[in-house]
Amino acid sequence: MTNPGRRPPPQRPAVSPAFKTALAYAEERIAALIEGLDRPINEFGQPCVLALSIARQAGGVHGDMLRLCAAGRTTSALILLRSIVEAAILVRWIQVDPQLHTDMYLAEDDRMRLAGVPAIEEFRRRRGIPSSGPVFDPVDDARMRKEVEATKAKAIAEGKITKKSNRVLPLVQDMAKVTGDTAIWEAYEILYRVISPWTHFGGRSLAHHEFESRPDGTYIEPRAVLSGEAIRGVAAPTTLVLLGSTSRICGLGFEGEARLLQDTLVLWPREVLDNVDV
Repeated sequence: MTNPGRRPPPQRPAVSPAFKTALAYAEERIAALIEGLDRPINEFGQPCVLALSIARQAGGVHGDMLRLCAAGRTTSALILLRSIVEAAILVRWIQVDPQLHTDMYLAEDDRMRLAGVPAIEEFRRRRGIPSSGPVFDPVDDARMRKEVEATKAKAIAEGKITKKSNRVLPLVQDMAKVTGDTAIWEAYEILYRVISPWTHFGGRSLAHHEFESRPDGTYIEPRAVLSGEAIRGVAAPTTLVLLGSTSRICGLGFEGEARLLQDTLVLWPREVLDNVDV
């Protein structure tokens, strides 16, 4: 029984046979392209190694998401889809200025590690753990701080971040804007925003839950806004953007195929997002 305090969701339009066929083929090729990322990195520069690392990790998430969709666990699949969207935006942003953006990515990681030192020290104090010395070796600590400040200064000088920013890495929405890429705009402004309530257990995600009458009373049944097929339909073009960006950064040569497959799935806004209640 649907929550009586909320209007019934619109009837989901049927996904066309042509779209199902295109999606199945795209997923087959995505799996092959992801597998092809497992290659020696000896001759690759730092930006390529970073892009490959992110793409391979996201590729594993994509496989897990497909298995959750097949099992009908669509809420969990949505959460993984958001990670794929974020990875696609990140790698596309790295493509814009590979070396500096790679430096900013790595510097932000060091900045966050350094920022966590006071909390670790406080944790030790609260638990009564005898001090075992500094969290980081003093030489490593000094090196990280120096590199973070140098990278931040360069990023400010080149207009990548503002002087007021505490972060070295821009926020996801700012990365998306910098790319100037229509597919990335859609990935953030539509997918990322729509999916986020499921990641954070927001009110909109709970609004799709249903009441179910049973002999001993009324129960709440969690429901997701998108079917497994719909989630796959938006995940495929997003993953192809990620793979295409990785190919361009590393010179792997399959960005053309990735873009062709992405364009083949342009039906997804009508076929899938008509189902979304924003």
